[in-house]
Amino acid sequence: MRFRGFIGPSYTLASVNADCQRCVNLYPEVNELGTGPEQEVTSVVSTPGLRLLCYLGGPIRGTLRAADGMLYVVVGSSLWSVPSTWVPRKLGTLKTASGRVSMASSGTELCCVDGPCGYLVTLATGAFAQITAEGFEGAERVRYLDGYFLGSKGKKVFCSGLQDGTSWDALDFTTAEGNPDAVTALEVLGRELVVFGPESMEVYTNVGGSDFPFARMAGGFIPAGLAARDSVASLDGSLFWVGRTANGQGVVWRNNGLEPVRVSTHAVELAISGPDMENATAWTYSERGHVFYCLNCGDQTWVYDCSTRLWHERAELLDGKLHRHRAEHHALVYGLHVVADYANGTLYALDEASCTDAGAPILRMRRSPHLSKGRVRVFHQSFQLDAEMGSVDPSVTRTVPPVGDADPETRGIDPQVCLRWSDDGGLRWSDERWASLGKTGQRNARAIWRRLGSARDRVYEITITDPVPVRLLGVELDAKAGVS
Repeated sequence: MRFRGFIGPSYTLASVNADCQRCVNLYPEVNELGTGPEQEVTSVVSTPGLRLLCYLGGPIRGTLRAADGMLYVVVGSSLWSVPSTWVPRKLGTLKTASGRVSMASSGTELCCVDGPCGYLVTLATGAFAQITAEGFEGAERVRYLDGYFLGSKGKKVFCSGLQDGTSWDALDFTTAEGNPDAVTALEVLGRELVVFGPESMEVYTNVGGSDFPFARMAGGFIPAGLAARDSVASLDGSLFWVGRTANGQGVVWRNNGLEPVRVSTHAVELAISGPDMENATAWTYSERGHVFYCLNCGDQTWVYDCSTRLWHERAELLDGKLHRHRAEHHALVYGLHVVADYANGTLYALDEASCTDAGAPILRMRRSPHLSKGRVRVFHQSFQLDAEMGSVDPSVTRTVPPVGDADPETRGIDPQVCLRWSDDGGLRWSDERWASLGKTGQRNARAIWRRLGSARDRVYEITITDPVPVRLLGVELDAKAGVS
């Protein structure tokens, strides 16, 4: 019989006896025609690996692809331009050396703010200068809209002169009107400016005011605010953020016009709750029709796919344990999805052809929902994994010893997959049992396990660590109910 539900998202609840599904370094994909064997989610597919581009020597605080097509990166106290040759050029020095920066670009200038100060780069020449206008008092966030740089600090939102990042008038500002919130973030959505506070949001549009040119639009007050300042990201014509209201916090919202819509699940909300939530960060990208919101919180990375409306996890395998994914920030530049390492000064390309994280192994896991039949004992005769078999490039070799008892001499031409199971709701697990995913060109190979015992409730788990592309399509399970 087909094991319906084996292919699916991450969804682990506080009680693993209720649900303990995981989908790690794999993302669900659907058959849009509805004709696949699973009808809905038809496969889980490898997430991209990381390909090393260059090392910049310190913690990366922000990246931006500017209007001139160049990549700009702040590393420690230095602002760099990074061309497609990946040989960086230092442009100037900031007054601060830590904390995230915010950057925005007009057609001629790049503006960077780090809290106490602001800086401008002339795109045509690379000339770097600190903003010295008397009306500029520093900014925590900066965005560009309709010819103006817009900054925020404290309870104020203020603007530069029109097409002039050097000119800032101390009287050209506004404050929150619907709720006396501090301004924690700014974001541009289409031709509108969204101003976030801890418990509310306001949406502004350009009305051509003589001082501050923007005013709150009709109905532009939303009683839902921002719980994690750096979780705001634009994606697929919408904004996503970890929200807060007067009644609670820790829900991931997506705006539908002026209405926030919950996109997180109870599993995601459980994972991001706690003291690390306020420090959560997010970035977004799209690839092959999938549009991803990547949320880093504490030592975990959760990813929402707008195309399927499902969540999966991404993780780094380190010392045998899973930790948050290394990617932070994002810029689509030179035809690449460029991300920064959250812990050092490395820039990577997200690369679907790379099956490692810059040489380090990637553990890919699918853990199933609970399989039971009215608590009757079920005898499991065989478990056959339906996957794309024998699709390995013969030049690929194993980069690290395999996990568990797989043959350490086996090379990438015969990649291995591990099966284990739990009969107590996901608390304790069986020994690992290994099978081949098929040698190169062996398309009709089967990964099958037999004589798997019996259980009243079972959870299966598949893991793969070999540096090969993975697409899991489902499971055929031979299981029969016995005596209760």
